[in-house]
Amino acid sequence: MIIAALYPVCVWFVVYRLRRTPLGVALPFFSAALVVVIAPLLQHFIGRSAVPLMPLVYAEAALLLSVGLWLALMPRPVPPGSRCEHCSYNLAGLDTNVQGARCPECGGDVTPPSLRKCETCGNTLAGVDLSQRGQRCGRCGTILPWTRAR
Repeated sequence: MIIAALYPVCVWFVVYRLRRTPLGVALPFFSAALVVVIAPLLQHFIGRSAVPLMPLVYAEAALLLSVGLWLALMPRPVPPGSRCEHCSYNLAGLDTNVQGARCPECGGDVTPPSLRKCETCGNTLAGVDLSQRGQRCGRCGTILPWTRAR
């Protein structure tokens, strides 16, 4: 009886870890099908005493499938620092660790603060907070482009 309670929990844990992947979406179907296939075998080996349990076994398969699909289709979290400062576009998977990197959605500068340089003199702007308007380059005094704070 404990297996009937632990099996869905284990399947849901794996599905949650694999969410938004083809295997994560297919796993609830395979798991529910396994329960449905094992149910007649259970009835055959246990005998008539298993007949009242069959509706519960099928209900477990339905619950396993529905909760599993819900978990499989949950969105994956976006890694911190992988959103555009201008439009909040998801930049995960894009190489932004270069000077002059641009957002494919809005065209805004998404260069990390440690690589930002002044366009006039080339001074590194690592310590400058570009979310405040009117910031100037410490070397040449050029007004720096403003980026919206998150």
